[in-house]
Amino acid sequence: MAYLTEKDRRYKTPEDICAHLGDDYEKYMGAIVPPIFQNSLFVQPTDVNGVEASGYTYTRAANPTVEIAERKIAALEGGDGALCFATGMAAISSAIMHFIRANCHVVLVETNYGNIKTLVTKYLAERYNVSYTFVDGGSIREIENAVCENTSLIVLESPSSNIYRMQDLEKVAEIAKRVGAGTVIDNTY
Repeated sequence: MAYLTEKDRRYKTPEDICAHLGDDYEKYMGAIVPPIFQNSLFVQPTDVNGVEASGYTYTRAANPTVEIAERKIAALEGGDGALCFATGMAAISSAIMHFIRANCHVVLVETNYGNIKTLVTKYLAERYNVSYTFVDGGSIREIENAVCENTSLIVLESPSSNIYRMQDLEKVAEIAKRVGAGTVIDNTY
């Protein structure tokens, strides 16, 4: 995850964030726009004792180009940090796995992406004994009634793909906070 630096926080407007956050002329040999790093591996310099210095090693874990994008997104959204993923399924799976523990319960809107349903109903249910409840998602009362004492996550999709069903995100977040659960939303639109 790339976190904002104090230097990043000096940019206040969306225009300045997009145009200048991540500019580091010395680091990038005077380039006005940071270069795009398309390589997969990075050489690690060693200190006098032969210990590798910290830094970039493998693009899938961290990459200067992706790090700048993450910092810009965090600044634009008013967050402290952000993560970029290669696919939407990688992003939502990571978010879901953050909240899952053995024997927990998950509430999902029935219009969630099919692979999310499969992740929860097959993999997590079978491997971690995760129970789940599907809800329509149009009624806050229905979502609230589906929450159990061991609910650790509510998974939304709003607006739902193809049918554009909406959930009241603020009220769902209030329900989740009340029971100590997380909320995750898949938002294609």
